[in-house]
Amino acid sequence: MSLHTRRDLVSRRLFLRSAAAVAGTAGVAVVLQACGPAAQPTAAPPPPAPTATPAPAAPKPTQKPAAAAPTAAPAAAAPTAKPAPVAAPKTAGKGPTTLEVWIWETVEHWEKVVKASGIEEALPEVKLKYVALPGAQLQQKFTVGLAAGMPAGMPDICRTSLNYYQEMVNSGGLAETTEQVKPGQKDIVPASYEAVLVKGKLYAVPDDMIATQLGYRIDLFEKAGLPTDPSEVSKLVPTWEDFVKVAAPAAKKLGVNLMNFGPDAGFFLDQSTQVSTGFFDKDGNPIFDSPDHVKAMENVKRIWDTGLISSLAGPQFW
Repeated sequence: MSLHTRRDLVSRRLFLRSAAAVAGTAGVAVVLQACGPAAQPTAAPPPPAPTATPAPAAPKPTQKPAAAAPTAAPAAAAPTAKPAPVAAPKTAGKGPTTLEVWIWETVEHWEKVVKASGIEEALPEVKLKYVALPGAQLQQKFTVGLAAGMPAGMPDICRTSLNYYQEMVNSGGLAETTEQVKPGQKDIVPASYEAVLVKGKLYAVPDDMIATQLGYRIDLFEKAGLPTDPSEVSKLVPTWEDFVKVAAPAAKKLGVNLMNFGPDAGFFLDQSTQVSTGFFDKDGNPIFDSPDHVKAMENVKRIWDTGLISSLAGPQFW
């Protein structure tokens, strides 16, 4: 989904509309910042100085005044030099407006996505500049920036996920996108569209539909003497507790790792969103300490404590 300041409103509306059309619960939201200093009050003009009462005019003489001497004809005014032409104010050269986008994937990945989407042809007046950051750092940096209300160093657009979205909306720093996105609603997966609705309004452009699956290697299951048919595997490990009880001893016996995830919030988020709406409920209230979240954290710790975890780094490690 995603989110910052742009002093020019050129084509932002068109950009958001097109983004919604080419997209498909993480999304894109744009944060706008009002710009320009507040007007300074002008001082009240001082009251006019009092004028002296004019003296009475002297009485007119009784004798006939002498005839006035003829005046010389006024000399013709000297021609003034032709004024130099005033230079026209310099205007910025016309060109595409650059919008900075923060992402957690690679820049190459999104450049390919943009090229395949056709958005460059649809919006030649907009150029997207991607900045890749580690996921956790991106979310923290952007969320803190919104809460502080400081536009300096913030992007125009930021990719985010539902786990952080409500907190960003609560900050009041996101631009409402309802008017721009709603016309393209029919082209967006209903679940993605509804996921970013907050009290009937949108503050993001849904651009990603995430699905989490747990896969297994058939060859290793065969070596461990475990069933390989999906329906039988589902019955064997219906819960995460069962997964650890069954898979951990088998992985240790074969000398392989149980699974891959980093020492961060990623796997916990996958666990918690299986049984909840993330860190906030549908009304925006924090539910991080709910029983479901406690259980999700216990599952993560249980798996981590097996010592059979690999932590392959990178935005697309799978």
